Amino acid sequence: MLTMTSREAIRCRSLSIHAVWHLAAQSPVDRSIQSGLRFVTTNVVGTQMLLEAARRHHVQRFIHVSTDEVYGSVEPPQRIPASSIP
Repeated sequence: MLTMTSREAIRCRSLSIHAVWHLAAQSPVDRSIQSGLRFVTTNVVGTQMLLEAARRHHVQRFIHVSTDEVYGSVEPPQRIPASSIP
């Protein structure tokens, strides 16, 4: 089985790749509390492996999409302050 942290899954071989869209993650945050190792392995180690592969293969753009859960629970009509958005 290929996972985000398996080298075979992210091996670029001889392909010419110009951009990586990184959308993979362990979510929701509750799972990080229940299984911290799995969360760190996927979200931190997996991201590091993708970044290293992108650098090795001279990928021009690396786009990482996070989850809205980094802001915690937000109940309507609350808004995330614009200053919090990178």
